[in-house]
Amino acid sequence: MRTSDEQRDGKERIADMVVVHPLQGTIYYEFKSVKNLPPHDFVGQFSKDLSRPNFNINNLKWVFDGKKIQAKDLQRLRGKLDEIVTDRIAVRHGFSDANAMFNELFKNVFKIH
Repeated sequence: MRTSDEQRDGKERIADMVVVHPLQGTIYYEFKSVKNLPPHDFVGQFSKDLSRPNFNINNLKWVFDGKKIQAKDLQRLRGKLDEIVTDRIAVRHGFSDANAMFNELFKNVFKIH
């Protein structure tokens, strides 16, 4: 199921799957089956994810195909994340700085399955 939600700037962000949990709220899933990281338009897609009106670190999951990449490959996302996640952005989302947000992203958002 693909679904979209309207962004504050009027641009839509399409999610591969949206699951609404009665207690956890809405979780947006992105499924990526790529051999090369970062995936095409990673900066644009992830920037829109961060700007969702209800964004928090617990309601976003990027799930990568474990047949194509390994967990260590996820570190290739770091360079592009540096373009998106600044200390100011991190603090706005409840983190002490960008490094704290990076740690949480790699721990809970970017997954290999």
